[in-house]
Amino acid sequence: AKYRGQLEPLVAVVKDKAPHVQGWIGETAAAWHSGQMNTTNTFISGMWYLGALGEAANMNQKALCRQTLIGGYYELLNKTTMDPNPDYYTAVLWKRLMGTKMLNITIDFPKGHNNLLMYASCSAQSEKWSPGAVTVAFVNLDEYSDVLIPNFNIEGSSKNIIEGSRIQYMLNTPNDVFWRVSPRMVLNLETNILKLTEDGQLPDMTGQTVPASQEILFYGHSYGFLVYPDVQAPACLQS
Repeated sequence: AKYRGQLEPLVAVVKDKAPHVQGWIGETAAAWHSGQMNTTNTFISGMWYLGALGEAANMNQKALCRQTLIGGYYELLNKTTMDPNPDYYTAVLWKRLMGTKMLNITIDFPKGHNNLLMYASCSAQSEKWSPGAVTVAFVNLDEYSDVLIPNFNIEGSSKNIIEGSRIQYMLNTPNDVFWRVSPRMVLNLETNILKLTEDGQLPDMTGQTVPASQEILFYGHSYGFLVYPDVQAPACLQS
């Protein structure tokens, strides 16, 4: 909410004075002055980063330029090992899963649970799903695990969100490290630590397919993506 509050006045000025100009957000990070060791280069940074990507996209900003690829403590690649930091994998998944057309999403929160940020878009083009699919990015700011029955609505969905399947990309940290300072990230399974292959390629980042009606377990202080390949949202079928 704070990040959005900072951006809204600037977006309003550009829209009023130069409506033809494409909005970009440049040189942004979770902390200034080269970032903060064990914070902006670890898993916790993704809670800000994914939220910032979602808020910027919702305000029709066409790019969010991350500070930096290499350098400082907010770098996406470790300057010593060249291994990706957690935010790098978050950026890869955003690019692969989220499209450029954002959708309104409404959430019926269980009582006492309103610390879940969610951003919906038409899914990026992929051979894994047909046009009309919808992707939801989420950030769970709550310290404790939160089970949410999938009773949220996405703008223009022609099918109920709980029909068909759901592809989950649940991002968390290994259990053997304190989550706030973890330089490592796991995808869906505790044993699936994201790291480069021996020949320097990105690891397999395939999602986990489950019935869409299955309850979603949002672990405390976690984030990730949910793809609904069977929604057939009319807004996502338009050329």
